[in-house]
Amino acid sequence: MALQVLVIDDEREVNETLGQLLTMEGFDYHYAATGEDGLKLARNLHPDVIVLDAMMPDKTGFDVCRSLKSARLTCGIPVLFFTCLCGANHILQCAAAGGQAHVAKPFDFDTVLNLIREADQWHRDAVKMPATGGFRIAVEQAEESSKGINQMLCSLIAHTAIDDAALAHIGEAFFHLLAATGSMDSKDTTTPKLPLLDVQYTIEPASSITAAKPSGGGIWWTITEPAPGMVHAVQNAENKVESTASVHTSRWLNIWKDFVASSGATTEPHPSGILRLVRRFQAGAMIPPTDGNVIPFNAFNNPKCHKT
Repeated sequence: MALQVLVIDDEREVNETLGQLLTMEGFDYHYAATGEDGLKLARNLHPDVIVLDAMMPDKTGFDVCRSLKSARLTCGIPVLFFTCLCGANHILQCAAAGGQAHVAKPFDFDTVLNLIREADQWHRDAVKMPATGGFRIAVEQAEESSKGINQMLCSLIAHTAIDDAALAHIGEAFFHLLAATGSMDSKDTTTPKLPLLDVQYTIEPASSITAAKPSGGGIWWTITEPAPGMVHAVQNAENKVESTASVHTSRWLNIWKDFVASSGATTEPHPSGILRLVRRFQAGAMIPPTDGNVIPFNAFNNPKCHKT
């Protein structure tokens, strides 16, 4: 089966040129000129890779990508941002929206082609993603951080009955942490940045349900950082340890409170220097219909995800 690529870009010339090149490579090329049309095609076609423009007339590519990452049906599709926004803050913005790579316009086709093939391989491997993993959240490696978060979300889909709402909450929480590692404003040189965060996770599959253990699985996170900062600040606050307040500490605490609230996680007892969190999922949770689809759909049961 030919690799299916969906290009969402309102620049007709760019779309047609890229479409011709992709067709010459033997790919199935699909296109949309608006963000809304792109979302509809993504839900109906479930392409292997999406190439997405950041700026479009009806909605931004960032909003489109966040919508894709908020639903089981489309969460596992890798998104490559294709844009003339090329600053370091723009690369971070693309990654924090859920994009796995940033391609600058005007584009070099060999670079685009290699990225599409790499993304397709990642998509094929999605069904084999284990129930454990880890990644680092850091502005210097924003795209790798985004890949790690996306892999975690795909693992949740593969191993649990997580619904769209819970999936969206967890994804948004981690992508917001990634955004907090740097400033989205290239002129902002004063905002304190988050320290590097190392995240390890373990997912308890829904298949582990027993009479003595009726819950529907869940996910545990262990979060550490190479240099003391947010983690210790949070621990001090939790343990009511008096310490000198600072702008950095205050900001980290606020970010962490937002993260815990949006992810739905609860903290567990943890040794010094480590944060432990858990979120449980109910057994047998029905996956709600999405945008008119009346049959609950698991993207990992899609035959296109099992190509050989």
